[in-house]
Parts: sequence; structure tokens; C-alpha cells
Amino acid sequence: MFLSNLLKRIREKSQRKTILKELIESLRIDETQRFLYLESLELLDENGMTAFYNRLVAFVDETEGFEILADGQRRSGFVRELRSNEEMERSKEVDNANFLFDNV
Repeated sequence: MFLSNLLKRIREKSQRKTILKELIESLRIDETQRFLYLESLELLDENGMTAFYNRLVAFVDETEGFEILADGQRRSGFVRELRSNEEMERSKEVDNANFLFDNV
């Protein structure tokens, strides 16, 4: 939730507008759409700019939350796999020990 917290701290209208412009310019969209988005950004009043920025922050916050959940699931799967491998190794060691004792 690092990025969303950083975005929430920005209060100045000019900084928010700069961030929104950079975001729009970095989108992989048609040049005409990009131009229209940038032009519409210029037409927004202060309330519209605040609402748009708040939606961006909410989107980033939600996206980061999903990434954290997905990362946790990947890690728990990795830990389960490690535990399973350890149990198989222990089982092999016990089987080898039993085989040796049986042959002695």
C-alpha cells in the first residue's frame, strides 16, 4: 500500500494535476484518446479534479490490495510445497533407515 499512501499525501492541485497528466501520458492508448483525456483534464474544475484524483487513489489502493493477497497466496503455496518436499525427504530417510535395519 506504499503508492496509495504516497498519493494520499499529495494535497496541492498542481501536483495532483501533474501526476494525472503523467499517468494519462503513460497509458497504452491511441494518441487521439490520449489527447482527449489530457484536454478533458484541463476542463475539470477543482471539485472534478479532486474527485478524479480520489478515484485514482482508490483504484491504486484496491490494486495494491489485490497484489498483496496474490503475493500472500503465492508465498503460502511455496511454503506448502517446501513442507511437502521436507516430509517426502523425511519419509525417504525413514524408509532407508528401516531398510538398513532390516538387512542387518
